[in-house]
Amino acid sequence: MSNAGCPGVVVTSDPKLGPLQLNTSSPSNSGDTPTMALPAGSSAIGAADSSLNSTLPTDQRGVQRKDTPDIGAYESAPEADLTIGKQVSSTTAKAGDTVTYSITVTNLGPNDAQTVVMTDTLPSALTVGSCSSTGVGVCATSGSTITVTYSALAANASAAITLTGTLKSGLARGTIVTNTASVQASSPDDPNLSNNSDKASFRVIVPDFSFSAPAAITMAVGSSATTSITVNSIDTFSSPVTLSASGPSGFQESFSPNPVTPPSDGTISSTLTVKLGPSVTAGTYTVNVTGTSGAHVHSTSVTVNVKTTIAGVANLVNTNLGLGCINNSGIATALTSKLTAAQTGADMNLVQVEVNTLSATVNQLNAQAGVHVLTTCVDGNGVTFNPDATLVTDVNGIIANVGPVPNPITGTVLDAYGHGVPGVTLNFLSSSGAGVASASTDISGFYYFPVTSSLSLGETYTVVPQIPGGYKNSAPSSRSLTWKATKLALSNFVLN
Repeated sequence: MSNAGCPGVVVTSDPKLGPLQLNTSSPSNSGDTPTMALPAGSSAIGAADSSLNSTLPTDQRGVQRKDTPDIGAYESAPEADLTIGKQVSSTTAKAGDTVTYSITVTNLGPNDAQTVVMTDTLPSALTVGSCSSTGVGVCATSGSTITVTYSALAANASAAITLTGTLKSGLARGTIVTNTASVQASSPDDPNLSNNSDKASFRVIVPDFSFSAPAAITMAVGSSATTSITVNSIDTFSSPVTLSASGPSGFQESFSPNPVTPPSDGTISSTLTVKLGPSVTAGTYTVNVTGTSGAHVHSTSVTVNVKTTIAGVANLVNTNLGLGCINNSGIATALTSKLTAAQTGADMNLVQVEVNTLSATVNQLNAQAGVHVLTTCVDGNGVTFNPDATLVTDVNGIIANVGPVPNPITGTVLDAYGHGVPGVTLNFLSSSGAGVASASTDISGFYYFPVTSSLSLGETYTVVPQIPGGYKNSAPSSRSLTWKATKLALSNFVLN
């Protein structure tokens, strides 16, 4: 075109031209040739002759000229690049927690932005809480949508917004809650829409506790034993857990300490003590352990293996004596003396002595059933049981574990009134009259010869009591028996 009619040089300062490039005015139009954009503050902006708008109504790209046009082939337009940043107060939250979002809106310019609106629709997991803003932002809420409006936001200025919400209950552990906020202005144009939204997320935690599998307990009848109950924190749980236990009849359980409070995401242990009452015999049992903390209730179980031991039965005899279930201390002493002798035989690996002595203990228990060893009694926890039957079961359990051996020779020495005569010596003689063994009666008049390994099958032996002072004779004066290892030999005498 001819330059005729140009007004000449009207601007002498640096126009600060942008690089030569295709400056897009719309997605489908960048103009015919590269142009040099006019950045904010360029002296070429608004310096052209408006009378030429009728001749050149658009710039080289087809953009409409302003009433006060710019010099050059590029017609500038006001722009305000808005950005938004969003952060959440914590990466995790539990039901009832207040979740706080911090939002920053910034105008990168180059021009002031008009009617700037931040919009944030809280997710359904949250109940809307509060809204606040720096500057002159105005908060408004409609349902779960919160808006903050600024009449204007100057170039290179920022505004801070704080939103809160309360996390609802019922969400599954591990749920990711994501919240997105966005910003826009009524004018001028925003050259970069990719930074007009931002999101923040947190993970739902459900504080709770669990039990580690407790170790099994192995214990003797009539004894007590312990195991450790470990409580684990899940998702920052740190509240008191009250422990309780439920075992079979005759079991008594306690915890120390109780309750227990695990540290956040840590563990803590309590000692479970199981004490067996005199009614409990050998076997495998289960003790159920329950932990309660508010609405949280969990349970685990402990396997208790109860074994019969000589020492355990001795403890039971003394326990029964203390409860009055054995009503004669002499009988209790006679029983514990036999148990002590059986333990000595076991310690020396004298199986026959051990088993025969235990068998004699069973015989005496049977003889005292309902007399001095009661068949119905109540323990310290209110459990009704049969002391005699329980003790017989326990002793027979030991015998069964050791294995069968020849039975002992047992018997009683009574007076003419049927009362046991203690301290009577009985001699065990061979057919030739040689002494084989001797025994003494206990307080109930009961005696036994535990060692029978030297006896010969089919041989005839004689048991003769030595008549103590104050008595005239014995009926019978002696008892003969032929040794048969598979049968129990009984030799009873009555002193007159």
